[in-house]
Amino acid sequence: MIRCLGVDLGLVGGAGLAVLEDGSPPQVLATLALPPRQSAQGFLDAVADLLLAHQPYLVICERPWTGRRDPRPNVGLAQRERLGLVKLACEQYGLPKSRLRPIYAVTMKRMITGSGKAGKREVGSIVRSILGVEEENEHVLDSLGLALCGLQAERVKRKDSAIRKEMAARAEGKCDW
Repeated sequence: MIRCLGVDLGLVGGAGLAVLEDGSPPQVLATLALPPRQSAQGFLDAVADLLLAHQPYLVICERPWTGRRDPRPNVGLAQRERLGLVKLACEQYGLPKSRLRPIYAVTMKRMITGSGKAGKREVGSIVRSILGVEEENEHVLDSLGLALCGLQAERVKRKDSAIRKEMAARAEGKCDW
C-alpha cells in the first residue's frame, strides 16, 4: 500500500501534517497540528518523526506562492523556508527527490472540490466526508487534502505506466490479444 505524507506549510495560524495510506477509503495513519510560532527545529523534527514512524512513499506539500500584488510577501518567504525544511527532512530520511512533490494550494482545491477558488471550509467539509474524520483544524484538513491528491496522482501515474507497458508489449508482438 502507498503511504503519503501531506504537509500544509501554513504559517499564520500554524501548520498541519498528515499521513494517509491508500485504500478504499484511504486510512488516516497520523495527523499533527503545529502551533503558529513553531520553531524551525520543531517543524523539522515533526516532519522527520512522521517520516520515520510511517515511512511514506510520497510527500506532497503546499507550494509557496506569492503574486506580484500579494500584500504579505513575507508569508511566501517564510513558507519557502519551511519547504526547505521539508526537503531537508526528506533528504535525511533518504526519500528520492522525485517523491517530494510540491503542489499549489489552488491545484489541491481544484482536485478536491472541483474549484480552485474553494474556501478552507469547503475543502475541509469534503475531506471530512471522504475520510470520515471529525478533524476541525484547517491546517490538518489541508494536509489531509494534499495527501489525498498525492495518492490520487500516484494511482494515475501507476495505471498510466501499466497501460504504456501493455501497449509496448502489444507493439512488440509479445501479447496474444
